[in-house]
Amino acid sequence: HSRCGNALEQAYSKLTIVMKHPLRIPTSFKEWKEFIREKSTSRKKHNQEVLWDFANAISSEALSNYWRNDISETMVKSVFRMGGNSKLTKMYFEAKKQLK
Repeated sequence: HSRCGNALEQAYSKLTIVMKHPLRIPTSFKEWKEFIREKSTSRKKHNQEVLWDFANAISSEALSNYWRNDISETMVKSVFRMGGNSKLTKMYFEAKKQLK
């Protein structure tokens, strides 16, 4: 009985999720155009966030004490620091411009 109840709960949960996020099917050219614009905008925003997280991960790793004997303080500040005129920040914004 509990397996059946558990399966029903899971099915109900999935149905509730589907009902909260109904599937929209574009039916006109205007709706298709809007649908494509929304998808490309959300994909670009997602890619920018992933790129930002990646750049921050590189910066955090370079700034960690693990590398203090291998990377000079000057190089850390001019290359790996996020913000200002660091090389990593410039590379991030250049890559961001190229996202489509």
